Amino acid sequence: QWLVRKFHLLGRGRLGRLESLLPTIHFPRLPKANPSPYPLPQGEGGNNHVALFVNCTSPLVEPETLQASVRLLKALGCQVTAPRAQTCCGAIHQHAGLAADARNCATKNLHAFEGAESVVGVASGCTAQLVEYGDLLPGPEGESFARKSVDLHRYLIEHPASDRLRFKPLRAQVLLHTPCTLRNVLKTDAAVRQLLARIPGLKVDSLDSGCCGAAGSYFLTQPEMADKLLESKLEMIRREPPDYVLSSNVGCSMHLAAGMRRAGLKSPVWHPARLLAQQLDG
Repeated sequence: QWLVRKFHLLGRGRLGRLESLLPTIHFPRLPKANPSPYPLPQGEGGNNHVALFVNCTSPLVEPETLQASVRLLKALGCQVTAPRAQTCCGAIHQHAGLAADARNCATKNLHAFEGAESVVGVASGCTAQLVEYGDLLPGPEGESFARKSVDLHRYLIEHPASDRLRFKPLRAQVLLHTPCTLRNVLKTDAAVRQLLARIPGLKVDSLDSGCCGAAGSYFLTQPEMADKLLESKLEMIRREPPDYVLSSNVGCSMHLAAGMRRAGLKSPVWHPARLLAQQLDG
């Protein structure tokens, strides 16, 4: 990857752009033969059974986010599992007009998460798809799955033991990006801010409220428009570089981080859960 980027071996066209969206891949991240979607011991934790939806991309490009999410859930006393049979949420298929493929993904996930009390999603784009399974698969099973699917931040803030989550001080500034799916579908953007507000000394400012341009597969299929939408956010980061840029959707994070790399901006792009877990007290 280092050689490819240093010498522009893939050129500066479509293929080079696609590669530029990937974070730095370290050898320990390479998947082993026939891996579990996420290396999590089954049945570890407390009494509340939480099934983690890990999505297709996070295990490869942000495994730290999944580790952080598990740590936060276990701090509430939850029993956390990640069903091996889970598959893609189906959002990209649905966006592309492949309704039958999207329904097939949904059906597989219904079976994979059968018996789970709650299905907690980490990436807002995927979770937004899960909560709409009632429309994708009309009937009691799809509606039941949609009702038990919840964004990580909402689960953390609304859990009866939420007051267990206490955080060490951090004198830092963050720019918080709110994905469209978090704001418009899940409507849990306030929960993210409430959790971050529990970190003493942390200053949280917002990136502008428009779409970053990732928009599902849009940043792959419409790169010029996607980059135009991203530019206002990059300009905010240029003016006052923060200690962290936070986003709760993996596609948005990849698009933001790639744009920042191309612009020479060094602030790390993290999921809010990663910062929360880093500062967890106890």
